[in-house]
Amino acid sequence: FLEEITGNNPKRIRKYLGLYLESAAESLPRFEAALAIADREELRRVAHTIKPQLRMLGLERMAVCAQEIETQAVEGTALETLPGKVDELVAEIRVSVALFEAYLEKMI
Repeated sequence: FLEEITGNNPKRIRKYLGLYLESAAESLPRFEAALAIADREELRRVAHTIKPQLRMLGLERMAVCAQEIETQAVEGTALETLPGKVDELVAEIRVSVALFEAYLEKMI
């Protein structure tokens, strides 16, 4: 997806992946900390912040999951339903980080 939207421009690909990797590095501990103390507002903020990054890279399923977390946090959905979604998104972000880091290594 990223190769397509950047016209396979290595400089732009590195830029977008770098932005995502930074965002992911900041978001992962924030998700975990917010979940640990049941901070619904922080969960909403973190999901809202990373969602555009996910969409920018074509990770639509993950972006939908972030949107669901954001919506449930705003609507006051019982906090018991959020950990599964947050855990799912965190796991997928970790996988994507590893894959994108490997991709960047191949580009060098």
